Amino acid sequence: MAPPQVLVVDDERASRLSLSEILRLDGCDVQMAASGEEALQLLANKPIDLMMLDIKMPGMDGMRVLAESRRISPQTVVIMLTAHGTLDTAMQAIESQAFAYLLKPSPPDVILDKVRRGLAKRQELAHKGQLLDQIERSLHELRTDSSSATAEPATPKLVSGGGILLDFNRREATIGGKNLHLTPTEFRLLTALMTRPDQVMTARQLVREAQGYEADDREAREIIRPTISRLRSKLAPYPHSAKCLVSVRGQGYMFSERGGGVKDESGR
Repeated sequence: MAPPQVLVVDDERASRLSLSEILRLDGCDVQMAASGEEALQLLANKPIDLMMLDIKMPGMDGMRVLAESRRISPQTVVIMLTAHGTLDTAMQAIESQAFAYLLKPSPPDVILDKVRRGLAKRQELAHKGQLLDQIERSLHELRTDSSSATAEPATPKLVSGGGILLDFNRREATIGGKNLHLTPTEFRLLTALMTRPDQVMTARQLVREAQGYEADDREAREIIRPTISRLRSKLAPYPHSAKCLVSVRGQGYMFSERGGGVKDESGR
């Protein structure tokens, strides 16, 4: 089993090294970043299971990094660190969907307890996503088997946008003839967005479209974020197409050929 991938982000070298050593001794594969900008670059280029993130840093502070990390790598569990803890900063961190909030310095056993709990949550979400994909594949195979004997040749049904072509008969998404190799869940989610261009869809709507059941707001966000992240990873080699998958902060997601990456609530 591969070791957990952990990123330690702190502008203080001593803190980075001590935290990294504690985590390595516990079996983690640890990367380090001395700034928020460096952390975001690492998140964009390598899957990270958990990030230990200092709040007070020069330049891009921890709260800004946390907000950007939700877009770049929503599956990453984040534990916030600070030497100057207040109730306001703790509440802000939790409201921004940080998993936990620790004061610096914290005893190694406290740090490891939070990290292990965070990694357990990450594994639970990943397992849930894999099960949903497996169920979707099985359902698709059953539908295909039951209809193949009597079905007449279907007329190709296609939707295109942003350089992406969706073929509903083959259940394939291609760019320039190259297959994106989407899972059934990823294909259904992309279909929901591309068939409603420039229309914002909430996480709950996307769960309904991609998974076929209802979820509350929090559960829906936890289900949809990893799928969106995987879609972005597969679209990353095609910058124009990748820009069409837009996060609308506080509302949901949409497919827009105008692009934009992340928009605020007014759509700007």
